[in-house]
Amino acid sequence: MLQKHQKHSFISYSLILWGLFIAVLVTQNIFFGLQENLDKKSQVSSELKQARDTLTQLESDKQNIAQNLDEINRYTQWFSEKDILDFIYGYANRMNQSVTNILIKDISFSPPVKNEIGFWEVNIQLSAQVSSSKVMKDFLDFLTVNNTTYAFFIDTFQYPADGRWGGINISFPIKMLYK
Repeated sequence: MLQKHQKHSFISYSLILWGLFIAVLVTQNIFFGLQENLDKKSQVSSELKQARDTLTQLESDKQNIAQNLDEINRYTQWFSEKDILDFIYGYANRMNQSVTNILIKDISFSPPVKNEIGFWEVNIQLSAQVSSSKVMKDFLDFLTVNNTTYAFFIDTFQYPADGRWGGINISFPIKMLYK
């Protein structure tokens, strides 16, 4: 009977082992599929975080652009020589109504050239006589201040600084960028 019991035990153990083997074979794909899905979830989560960070940066850039739109518009508008002449001569006329004196002698425009960053560049040669160094500084500040209609850049500037009184003759190139 002991032998019969051992034989039944062996068969029972073999059936259990075969059942476990079949269970492992059947559930193996489920386990690997679960692991694959967890890996995909992790990858998608990291991509989602990166996309949210990019979206946050883009929204920040959008707000900066909206805040600086006036500054950007200064470089994207078309211009006419008449408007620039009116702009400069208008300032000179306003100053000439006070004690100060600005006499615009000559303004000449070069043909526009496209520069390496995609803006059109115009060089304007300006020649004027100003009544004092302070008037000259105010005039230069007017041309280069950030809240005016046009954006001018002064490449080089020289004037006689020998302390003389009276009119100071100045001549300098102004660069203007536009889109």
